[in-house]
Amino acid sequence: MSLKPGTHALRGLLVSSESVCVLCLSSTSRKLVPALGALGSRQKHSLPDLPYDYGALEPYINAQIMQLHHNKHHAAYVNNLNIAEEKYKEALAKDDVTTQIALQPALKFNGGGHINHSIFWTNLSPNGGGEPKGRYTLMHPFLHFVHNRNNC
Repeated sequence: MSLKPGTHALRGLLVSSESVCVLCLSSTSRKLVPALGALGSRQKHSLPDLPYDYGALEPYINAQIMQLHHNKHHAAYVNNLNIAEEKYKEALAKDDVTTQIALQPALKFNGGGHINHSIFWTNLSPNGGGEPKGRYTLMHPFLHFVHNRNNC
C-alpha cells in the first residue's frame, strides 16, 4: 500500500496530521494534539508536560510515583519511538523493506505507550471527576458489593 506524505499506518488506521484530531475524545484530551503532532510530520516526539504538579494527586498517587512514571517510563516510550522512527526513515530512504518490517513492533509498542500515557495524564484530575453518571452508575452497586465481599 502506498501512503501519501504525512500519513502513517497506526494499528491498521491511516493517521495524518489532519485526522489526528479524531483522537480527541474529550475537552481535556484536546491537549493531545500537540503531543501527537509528530505523527503527521517528521518532527521528533516530545514528552508532554503534565497539566498538574506531581504531588497534586496525593494521597491517592504519590508524587514520587508520578515523577518516576512520567520522567522515566513515559519518557522511555518517547525516546524509543523517536529512535525507531529515525531508523524507519533511514530504511525508507534505502528502500530496505526488511528493516521497515522489523521496526514495526518497536513503532507500535513505543507509539502506543506514548499515546496511552498522553491520554492517561489527561484523564487524571486533582479535583476528581465527581460521581459516575449515566451507564457508569450501574457499576457502583456492583463494585460496592465486590469491595464489601472481599473485606469479609
